[in-house]
Amino acid sequence: MTQNCYTVGQTVCLSVSFVDQTGASVTPAAVTLSVRDPSQALTAFGSGSGLVQDAPGAFHVDFTTALAGAHLYRWQTTGPACAAENQFFTETAF
Repeated sequence: MTQNCYTVGQTVCLSVSFVDQTGASVTPAAVTLSVRDPSQALTAFGSGSGLVQDAPGAFHVDFTTALAGAHLYRWQTTGPACAAENQFFTETAF
């Protein structure tokens, strides 16, 4: 798991690429991203709400941080169904 650290207020580009067993890009029928901030508030992104498709199978969301601490995020798809989770950290500027 990659652990990245950012400053509160910084915009973090969360990205994902979906591929099949041969490495070919696959665009799922639906993609969502959920981000849980340090206060446990959940922010969801999907088609029409901040989710950007960059290329076949490649997506990103620009998420602006507001609180210091661990942020957990989960990409989820349907058609085919899969999920991936990761986290990043934020700290206040000195």
